[in-house]
Amino acid sequence: GGSMFKYLSTLLLLAFAAPIFAQAPYDVVQVESNLMVPMRDGIRIATDIFRPAKNGELVAEKFPIVLQRTPYNKTGTRLVESARFFASHGYVVALQDHRGRFASEGVFTKYIGEGKDGYDAIEYLATLPYGDSQIGMWGTSYGAHSQANAAKLKPPHLRTIVLNMGGMSNGWDHKVRNHGAFENQQLTWAFRQLGAESTDPAVHEMLSTDSINNWLTVMPLRKGLNPLSIAPNFEDYILKMMTHSDYDDYWKHPDLNWVEHYDETADIPMQLLSGWYDSYGGGTIHNYLELSQRLDSPVQLVMGPWTHSGNTRSYAGNVEFGPAAAIDDFHHEYHLRWFDRHLKGKEDGPANANVRAFVMGTGDGHKDQNGRLYHGGYWKEGADWPLPNTAMTPYYFHADGTLSTLRPANDVAPTTY
Repeated sequence: GGSMFKYLSTLLLLAFAAPIFAQAPYDVVQVESNLMVPMRDGIRIATDIFRPAKNGELVAEKFPIVLQRTPYNKTGTRLVESARFFASHGYVVALQDHRGRFASEGVFTKYIGEGKDGYDAIEYLATLPYGDSQIGMWGTSYGAHSQANAAKLKPPHLRTIVLNMGGMSNGWDHKVRNHGAFENQQLTWAFRQLGAESTDPAVHEMLSTDSINNWLTVMPLRKGLNPLSIAPNFEDYILKMMTHSDYDDYWKHPDLNWVEHYDETADIPMQLLSGWYDSYGGGTIHNYLELSQRLDSPVQLVMGPWTHSGNTRSYAGNVEFGPAAAIDDFHHEYHLRWFDRHLKGKEDGPANANVRAFVMGTGDGHKDQNGRLYHGGYWKEGADWPLPNTAMTPYYFHADGTLSTLRPANDVAPTTY
């Protein structure tokens, strides 16, 4: 009796603890771990494949393939959860470590080369006998850059992409440099990734004793005289980013830039998402404006009140926007609906408007149970950006440091910076 009670209690606990998804029609089998996919230069990229099964038997039917390419380890828990979810709903799922990262061969260089590798990966996956040769991609941040960079090369079998908070319009303008000024987060990223991946105890010791915060106070870095010199490929790309201060050919490379390459981009359905507090916000809107004019395929823009990768959160920092601000099912059903529409032709209800934007405000300012200011807000939809009936209000700087809708008098002396 006791063990049966324990068993039922566990079942109840699992029932409440697990997120409630649409009934999955398939089991999942991870068919292959570290399938080594060849690139055009002979380097092999490690790929894990998840396939639909029924009662433990692989399903003979051919399915669309969805791919995520990542520098953050393809075996990450949340990524594998998403892969299992998509496979259980009738997709072959491929998760891939970038060149020179984790289980893949080759030498990693940040951003540069991702377009060609993405193209080669897509075209290889399209030949798999259990796929229907249609490829979709998804991913956040670097996972979004990977999709954008592949799409600029028009792989014949790429059918749709969902770019969340990434796909730089111009790396010189934001994220790598900021209108020319070097973004220190590139340096913190390099230190952190080197520490996360390296199995060399000497590297771990160096990175633990050599704090990145200390190095930020003694810039610029000198070649061979900084902790990154233990990994010359990291040091090399960081020094390139730091020393190309002008908008030169380095920044016009398609893997760092979309502005110069919109005309070359694949004409496929795209959803572009970002947040008002995300460093890709301005670039995402720019991408939407340019691509929606050029492509015949649907291009959608979604702007939420989020910080970077905060799609499932209803808050940013210490400000709460209300439950509507969060896309609770973002990593699962949200993507499934998009893929079902664009890879399986399922028309479940009307397509979303071209633009969905979260307007922040209308809250009463009380502190909620988490101590956050209740600011509130609501979603608005429209056919284009800016949304219809948007009124532009110019604001002016004043000599006392204030910002006002009043224009300063003509005789006020300017302040220069």
